[in-house]
Amino acid sequence: MADLFFSEYIEGSSNNKALEIYNGTGTAIDLAAEGYVVQMYFNGSTSAGLTINLTGTVANGEVFVLAQSNASAAILAQADQTSAASWFNGDDAIVLRRGGGSGTIVDAIGQIGVDPGTEWGSGLSSTADNTLRRKSSIIAGDPNPTDAFNPSTEWDGFATDSFDNLGTHTADGGGTTAGITITQTAGSTDVNEAGETTDTYNIALNTAPAGSVTLEIAADEQTQISSDGVNFFNTVNLTLNNTNPQTITVRAVNDLDAEGSPHTSTISHTITSSSDPAYSNSLTPVPNVNVNIIDNEFTLTPIYDIQGSGAASSLVGNTVTTQGVVVGDFQGSAGLNGFFIQDAAGDGNATTSDGIFVFAPNSLDVNIGDAVQLTGSVSEFSNQTQISNLSDLSVTGSGTVSPLTLDLPVAAVGDLERYEGMLVNFPETLTVTENFNLGRFGEVLLSSEGRLFNPTNVIDPTDIPSSETENDEDNVAAVTTAQTANNLRGILLDDGSNVQNPATIPFLNANNTLRSGDTTTNLTGVLGYGFNSYRIQPTVTPTFAATNPRTAAPEEVGGNVKVASFNVLNYFNGDGMGGGFPTSRGASSAVEFERQRSKIFAALSAMDADVVGLIEIENDGDGANSAIADLVNGLNEYIGADVYDYIRDPATGVGTDAIKTAFIYKPDEVTPTGSATSSTEAIFDRLPVAQTFSLNSNGETFTAVVNHFKSKGSAPSNSSDPNADQGDGQGAWNLKRTQQAETLLEFVNNLKTSSGDEDVLVIGDLNAYGEEDPIDVLRNGGLIDQLDRFVENPYSYVFDGQAGYLDHALTTANLSAQVAGVTEWHINADEPRILDYNLEFKTPSGGTSPDLYTATPYRSSDHDPVIIGLNLASEITTINGGNGSDTINGTAGRDSISGGNGSDILNGSTGNDTLLGQNGDDLLNGGAGNDSLNGNNGNDSLIGGNGNDILTGFNGNDVFVLAAGAGSDTITDFTDGQDLIGLSGNLLFEQLTISQGTDVNAGNTLIRLTSSDELLATLTGVSAGSLTSADFIAF
Repeated sequence: MADLFFSEYIEGSSNNKALEIYNGTGTAIDLAAEGYVVQMYFNGSTSAGLTINLTGTVANGEVFVLAQSNASAAILAQADQTSAASWFNGDDAIVLRRGGGSGTIVDAIGQIGVDPGTEWGSGLSSTADNTLRRKSSIIAGDPNPTDAFNPSTEWDGFATDSFDNLGTHTADGGGTTAGITITQTAGSTDVNEAGETTDTYNIALNTAPAGSVTLEIAADEQTQISSDGVNFFNTVNLTLNNTNPQTITVRAVNDLDAEGSPHTSTISHTITSSSDPAYSNSLTPVPNVNVNIIDNEFTLTPIYDIQGSGAASSLVGNTVTTQGVVVGDFQGSAGLNGFFIQDAAGDGNATTSDGIFVFAPNSLDVNIGDAVQLTGSVSEFSNQTQISNLSDLSVTGSGTVSPLTLDLPVAAVGDLERYEGMLVNFPETLTVTENFNLGRFGEVLLSSEGRLFNPTNVIDPTDIPSSETENDEDNVAAVTTAQTANNLRGILLDDGSNVQNPATIPFLNANNTLRSGDTTTNLTGVLGYGFNSYRIQPTVTPTFAATNPRTAAPEEVGGNVKVASFNVLNYFNGDGMGGGFPTSRGASSAVEFERQRSKIFAALSAMDADVVGLIEIENDGDGANSAIADLVNGLNEYIGADVYDYIRDPATGVGTDAIKTAFIYKPDEVTPTGSATSSTEAIFDRLPVAQTFSLNSNGETFTAVVNHFKSKGSAPSNSSDPNADQGDGQGAWNLKRTQQAETLLEFVNNLKTSSGDEDVLVIGDLNAYGEEDPIDVLRNGGLIDQLDRFVENPYSYVFDGQAGYLDHALTTANLSAQVAGVTEWHINADEPRILDYNLEFKTPSGGTSPDLYTATPYRSSDHDPVIIGLNLASEITTINGGNGSDTINGTAGRDSISGGNGSDILNGSTGNDTLLGQNGDDLLNGGAGNDSLNGNNGNDSLIGGNGNDILTGFNGNDVFVLAAGAGSDTITDFTDGQDLIGLSGNLLFEQLTISQGTDVNAGNTLIRLTSSDELLATLTGVSAGSLTSADFIAF
């Protein structure tokens, strides 16, 4: 043979990677002197990503094994050289060079410059997760690393982690070559010290020798051997003159040592003389025979004694021999690399477990029901007692174990320790209470007695005495008790595998989701422990009932206007032109963003709300390329019509955070009254945004405030900080959220005054569950919790397996009477996150889990939307004046007042009023509320009063009166040189800023109070440059 070549390739589990190199050149090779190197080309690269310089000498007819430093002990036992670098995967090319890193390529695996995806070839003959061995007929390497590569042409394939042939190779060019073959009877040699039983194996030459070949066969002190089956010795000389097999009989030596059972004996073979030069120890080495010996002096340690009654075994570090029946088989790297055994009889002690996990990555294959005996070391891994580092494992028969019946809740979490490793059954109905890690780790949290709710969703931990929401006492103990009860009701269902991002997700497929609230009955499996949780590794595949099915749309809420709040999960649109990804939050690519958009649009379209308060949308303004503009444009395109518009950011801002709150609305259904406003108090990072809307159908108005309070995460590092977690169930930053609630109340009260309308709706993510302090503050301040009124056990979010409502709908008392219905649409909190828009960990781009994405509302976010139906009925009192000069005062409600003939004084009082002066020089005073004032004929004076009013003079020389702090009025027909603007309440012209509007106000003039930037009036169709001080008078 001209040169060295690769003879075995191992691409196994974890770091089980190795390369075997065969020398058939006829002479020993000094690898370093000849400059042999192995190079690896990763992911289709044309440049070597790793070069390993080989050292050492490889004899003719021998192999050289290069292994990853962290490979299994079985590989490292054969290794001649190791490397700790990151090694190849199935899609990486490998070459063997002579003469250094730029030297001559003498062999190649794979194809340089090509990334096949995951592997070359298929099945057992692929380069991924398999062992490949060069066919014995191949006697030279492949020196062309750029030609097409099909492993099956020159290689035989074997299953993952097949190491048994590593360290030997035969290259015969396809013919029979000299060699000595040993064939063990039934595949192994097994004897028993009790009775000194025997077993046999055959030994034969592969080719007829030119002369006799003599072997010395030597046993150790554990066995004796015989060439005639009668006379046994420690050493036997055997002469072979032909290819006929000769039988060697092995007998156990019955000693008095306790050595474990089984333990191993070794029989060696040495060629002492040969008349045929083809047979020698160097050219035809003869392998050893390993004998399995059953010891009759060993001591069995029962499983229950290994487990003991404590949380950890007292025998950690000891080598033990034990027996049991296999009750859970999770062998291989695709499973748990081991199996569970259980003592079939047990010890009858309720405090000690009869089962245990056996960590055996490359052991004998066992099956459920096998009775086994094994020897290994006791250890604790992730607080689970196990036996590992097996020295012996044998199947001794079969047995059965019936599952132990358990019920939840347990009396104490630690009680499950007594069943660790045992086969158990839960006959009760268990409910899915969290599926967050279903796609990532194959885990589902189950609970008894229904799903779990966050304790502070229903228990007030620290009552505010004046609120009298419960009993004016410190209820932290009650919260703690409820949390403890939750902990006792839960059990984690695992998938019997350590594989992350499994290619097949348990209990889930593209046509069938697994939602929180779904149920399973009669769960059977082995109880294990890991990663701080007791968990069931199922031995019978669970079946789930869809007891919490999806709905295609939210429940109807009634009323004549529908308002919703929706967390859009960090809706960031890059640069607004299709690029600019990744951004600081949200989608990491344009592809992900399109997936996110489709889900958001499907959800918003199905909600069909007239007004939607958005949470977690990018804080990048409201221009053409902004996120809010993108959302509305995309939503309208999705619907197929210009259904929605968006409220522009208030002049007072939206805060400094990367995300903001915002509104979208249907212009055909509602009309914004005035501009949006926000609370500018420093306690907020994300400012509450408010907008007043009037119904197009009847003119009734309401004000909505969308919020996003401080989250519970990122706790202060100083535990003495008052915003640190106080251990009362409310999490970190509760004080700040409470202060935000107090400030929000002030903002709501100011809105009622400025709008002249008592109808205020507070929505959004308050990051506080239903009975926590911030919600207490709002209720104590007069707001009414509408979810508490209309929904039994409300929830919009699931965290740590517990549901609760962070997303709220609260109203003033006046508006509460007009709430027709409220619902939560559970499209997100109950769904597994594997269904969201993200591509991480999913095929084809980011991992191995399947991509189950659909452009549907489900898992469009992590919070559920809240939908509120308002029934804003219009009851108008009509008052008509006569022919004289009348003074007419409106009611406290909504009025329609007509002056008739004469110079009249019309006072609208409270309510959203319509005032019509008609003929004469009239004084129209809207009062509180969002009023519409129409002067008609005559020289009229129009005073909008508090609220956002619409003033129209019509004919005559009219005066439109403005005041600070009275709302923002729209003057529809100001005529320069004819009409005047009256300034009341000591307001001076010098205090005003007059400017031309932008965007939707581009053709209008805006009059603001310079000191506060308060918008006093919008003059439609008027150029700002036409106004001077002459157009203003004191009034």
